[in-house]
Amino acid sequence: MKRKVESQPKIKLYYFNINGKGEAIRLYCAYAGLQLEDYRFPNRDEFLAMKADGTLDFGQVPMLEVTSTMTTGEIKTQQLVQSSAIL
Repeated sequence: MKRKVESQPKIKLYYFNINGKGEAIRLYCAYAGLQLEDYRFPNRDEFLAMKADGTLDFGQVPMLEVTSTMTTGEIKTQQLVQSSAIL
């Protein structure tokens, strides 16, 4: 069953090319019917560059960008996805 989301924010997940902590966010979005841009770092160097230039809050992933808001941390990102969906 496909869930209907009234107002779809733009959601982009930054994480490694593994399941890990990012997988829960992917699953929440799929269950809630939210479209997710799943950006997976192609290599460690890109992650380190984003960490060094301050793009990643606290140098951590998963990082979730919702419209223009960025947040890090697994629990915080899950709460943000849940608040964006009609569950």
